[in-house]
Amino acid sequence: MSCGCVVVTAIIVVIILKLADKVRKQFKIPPLPYLEDTWWGPRDKSEEDTSIKPFTISIPDEVIADLNQRLKNARPLIQPLEGIQHQYGLNTRLLSKIVDFWRTEYNWKEREAFLNKFPQFTVSIQGLKLHYIHVKPSNPEGHKVLPLLLLHGWPGSVREFYEIIPLLTTPQPGRNFVFEVIVPSLPGYGFSEAAVRPGLGAVQVAVVFKNFMNRLGFEKYYIQGGDWGAIIVQHMATLYPRQVLGVHSNMCTVNSLLSNIKLFLYSFYPTLLVKQEHVNKIYPMSSKFADRLLETGYMHLQATKPDTVGVALNDSPIGLAAYILEKFITWTNPAWKNLEDGGLTKKYTYTDLLDNVMIYWVTNSITTSMRLYSETLNKAQTKLGISKIPITVPTACARFSYDLAYLPTAILQEKYKNIVHESDYDAGHFAAFEEPKILADDIFIGIEKMELSKNELRKSDAKSCGVLPPALWSGRTIESIFGAGQMHPVEEDGRFVNQPVYPDRQAVFCLRERSTKENNLLFQGQKVGTKCGKRTSGGGFRPPKRPTGNRSQSVQYLSDLIRPTRPHPVSTGPSTIHTTMFTCLSQSLLENWVRFVASLVDNHIFIIKFFDYKTSKMGWGCVVVAAIIVIVILKLVDKVRKLFKIPPLPYLEDTWWGPRDKSEEDTAIKPFTINVPDEVIADLHQRLKNARPLIQPLEGIQHQYGLNTRLLSKIVDFWRTEYNWKERETFLNKFPQFTVSIQGLKLHYIHVQPLNPEGHKVLPLLLLHGWPGSVREFYEIIPLLTTPQPGRSFVFEVIAPSLPGYGFSEAAVRPGLGAVQMAVVFKNLMNRLGFEEYYIQGGDWGAAILQNMATLFPRQVLGVHSNMCMVNSLWSTIKLFLYSFYPTLLVKPEHVNKIYPLSAKFVNRLLESGYMHIQATKPDTVGVALNDSPIGLAAYILEKFITWTNPAWKNLEDGGLTKKYTYTDLLDNVMIYWVTNSITTSMRLIPITVPTAYARFSYDLTYLPTAILKEKYKNIVHESDYDAGHFAAFEEPKILADDIFMGVEKIELFHKNTY
Repeated sequence: MSCGCVVVTAIIVVIILKLADKVRKQFKIPPLPYLEDTWWGPRDKSEEDTSIKPFTISIPDEVIADLNQRLKNARPLIQPLEGIQHQYGLNTRLLSKIVDFWRTEYNWKEREAFLNKFPQFTVSIQGLKLHYIHVKPSNPEGHKVLPLLLLHGWPGSVREFYEIIPLLTTPQPGRNFVFEVIVPSLPGYGFSEAAVRPGLGAVQVAVVFKNFMNRLGFEKYYIQGGDWGAIIVQHMATLYPRQVLGVHSNMCTVNSLLSNIKLFLYSFYPTLLVKQEHVNKIYPMSSKFADRLLETGYMHLQATKPDTVGVALNDSPIGLAAYILEKFITWTNPAWKNLEDGGLTKKYTYTDLLDNVMIYWVTNSITTSMRLYSETLNKAQTKLGISKIPITVPTACARFSYDLAYLPTAILQEKYKNIVHESDYDAGHFAAFEEPKILADDIFIGIEKMELSKNELRKSDAKSCGVLPPALWSGRTIESIFGAGQMHPVEEDGRFVNQPVYPDRQAVFCLRERSTKENNLLFQGQKVGTKCGKRTSGGGFRPPKRPTGNRSQSVQYLSDLIRPTRPHPVSTGPSTIHTTMFTCLSQSLLENWVRFVASLVDNHIFIIKFFDYKTSKMGWGCVVVAAIIVIVILKLVDKVRKLFKIPPLPYLEDTWWGPRDKSEEDTAIKPFTINVPDEVIADLHQRLKNARPLIQPLEGIQHQYGLNTRLLSKIVDFWRTEYNWKERETFLNKFPQFTVSIQGLKLHYIHVQPLNPEGHKVLPLLLLHGWPGSVREFYEIIPLLTTPQPGRSFVFEVIAPSLPGYGFSEAAVRPGLGAVQMAVVFKNLMNRLGFEEYYIQGGDWGAAILQNMATLFPRQVLGVHSNMCMVNSLWSTIKLFLYSFYPTLLVKPEHVNKIYPLSAKFVNRLLESGYMHIQATKPDTVGVALNDSPIGLAAYILEKFITWTNPAWKNLEDGGLTKKYTYTDLLDNVMIYWVTNSITTSMRLIPITVPTAYARFSYDLTYLPTAILKEKYKNIVHESDYDAGHFAAFEEPKILADDIFMGVEKIELFHKNTY
């Protein structure tokens, strides 16, 4: 065997073994982790006051006066695009109405009295002063009082439960119990203190609330929650099954490899998983995944940079309202985002919704509430393995049609092993707030079943007879494993019943102590009853009667797929018979695929319907599975073929993007001077002076959660006291500037002719910036490019426009102006300026736009210089993966760590792309706060100048900002966004044969070697590597200018030799 063959075989074996090990770990149930009672609070542990104290909401008048002043002085809202309602976020037309109501009709004193209607208290748990509502039942005589812990989520609060609390604490006719309700604010939410050190994720919050309930004197209790509340009660049930009597959740969740595989397999025949009317809540998976992406930008941002976005939300009441209220539209019913009023008043009132917003505002808690995402969605929390550990506590799942995810019972049972009640309702995510009566009734029904089953368990005479596990039943496996759905009485002369004596429960049978074949019934995670007996040579037991005749239940069974010596999940009551053939089929494929394939080949699949045997006459199982496999393969092949196929160039019209009529366009080029009114600057100073207190970062944290507010405070002080706008305005006017109308948009641009061009060829160069940059990035590089260099025969004439919607360029008034359409706009701009052929250079969005220009207009673009060349294709991804086994075949050793390991680079990309996710889905929502709060805008923008210049700088106290920039330079860029109100509009945002020069910068957002780039850029004539970051022109203007000259020089030589 050749050496190459041995190496390839060895690599394949290693890959298979590694994958097999990873899959094994995915399916392995970890042990319960040990969790300490960590001290989260700001005070010393010795100072903890363990007493329970009454609490009353009492907000100082000056806080409300400040709020009213901010509402009155809110900056003009950016108008939505034509024909758009709430698809880009909360429509500002609706927001304007809500803000007017808030300012003129919402009465805080009245609402404060309303919020104080229930008894409230505080108590210190693990150093955190927790706020909670505690309501005992009215007229409980003759009723058992059950403690119920209610937990809210984000962006909710205890306000969600004000309508449901009276329903739960009032006895219901026909029920012998009622609830004593405990409703805490989550740590960092509302009136509960926030942790001062990192690590308080949902698992740790579960520990806090266990200790909280113990402090209140409850050793056993029921729990209920939705959103984060649902996650926390799930963890409490997992960690403390002896204390949690039962769980009711309106967001039962499972997220595992197996559940996702099952969902995919069922996609070929969805009605095997759910009823026909529920299929559209899960499938098609592609559209559901797209919808999930559309609605999770907030999660991505809050899980990575909560402190960055929190600054603006904490400083702008209208921004906070926009950010929160948008969720009450799309999460209550996603179709309502197409309605003008967002459907808000169908389920809520403005007053109710503003109560919830006010709790966040008056407590300054939006930042600390969002930290729960970053503290939970991380590697440390995943390592605990809590989500993989099954819940044996009785569970009731209420599913709401328009919630963020819909999971059927067959999937939920992977996590919740003892579902006693499930229901479906036509409502949304905020169940307690939206449909309190429906949710209250469902809680009563679910917990009634839990109480009933608990009583039955006590009353049942499990000692009177043994229980014969199906594994020991005689006959075929099909009879023993899946025949448990029909109850059988004890035979007169028999010593065993043929199934559990506890109806309507899900049980797990297991063969234990295999050497003696002693078997026990496992029920709710605990052994009950007595030993079933010993099995000797198959005798000693009376075989159960084989069921015959039609029954009322329709049951499908599958035979010969599971060994009788393995654990078997069984539905033991008529109302829980739902083990369908497909469930068994998919489970066997995963757990016992060898026997499964063998049984297909041997034609051993049987179905029993209505308990009648029907033996197949042909290997239909094999045919069906083979057909599915063939269809899947053909579809995948077709998709791959389309991915590799190069499409023709699209035809792009010169769309009219502007607000004026096309007949009114003024094609003249007009001089432009930056001249911001004094009142705008005065308003800015007032806002900086009146900025609300910044939320302190967690202990030991620099910029990992976003821009550290200690650094931000220094920058804001500099901005307020030392930054001189009049001087900077003069500086920004140093170059000739103009405006011209292109496709209805008045575009702003800088146009600089070269100095002393005699004897030099003048080359037009279009410079394009990106986000969160502006033309300010080019102020240091423009003189370098327009000044002749020794030894070079050419010099540049520079045109540097502000992108549409950025700075002083108008924004589109209708949707559709993406990077491709901008390429058309800038081609027309260059033509209007008289340039038929030209060079282009850019980074960030500028790089994307110039790439599109070079693709679409190769006859006009002489050459491209990019400091962020990009390729995004299936083939490039495959190549990067294959090269990961031997990276130096792709790049030099010194560059390997810029690409590999792929997993680490992917995680880093996720960490730094939350801004992109929310701006690509809800730019108008996040834009309101950034447009209204200067300190919020600064935090949002400046954080990128830390992590994108050098990601290691996020660990430095000063963020490394002054290593490359000055505060003045950075604030120039921020000011361009502020004085133009353009942050919102800036966020709305085929092979190339043109000669290309590429400057790679080590700390840029992505690093791609030549072998990958050539897939897109077919004619790379120059490439280089530099130790710098993303904002090349701003950060290293001399390096970039020299590289542009070198690259264009090679392109000029290329043209000379070619033509």
